[in-house]
Amino acid sequence: MSTDSIQCIKQYIEQRYQGGLIGISDLAEYCEMLEGKIYKALVELQKQEDIKIIKRYFCPEGHPISLDDLPYCSDCDYPYSEDFITTIIYIKPLVVKNSLP
Repeated sequence: MSTDSIQCIKQYIEQRYQGGLIGISDLAEYCEMLEGKIYKALVELQKQEDIKIIKRYFCPEGHPISLDDLPYCSDCDYPYSEDFITTIIYIKPLVVKNSLP
């Protein structure tokens, strides 16, 4: 596991985190790394209990779907194939050492 990606994520949280959820694409852009590499680091950080990975699911029409209902969209009243479900990954920092006053 590359410590560069873990360090970059921690730096992002310390310097830029203002509250709420952070998108994995924001971290990838900030760290100039592929989302896959960022995700591997996020899994490690979750094991260390520094962050919590949060997944949100959406049907092709953009309606949110709960994990319990996957792959059924109640708004569309349709059971989509899991191939058509969009998964968006966010993180919630559990340990924040914000350097801002």
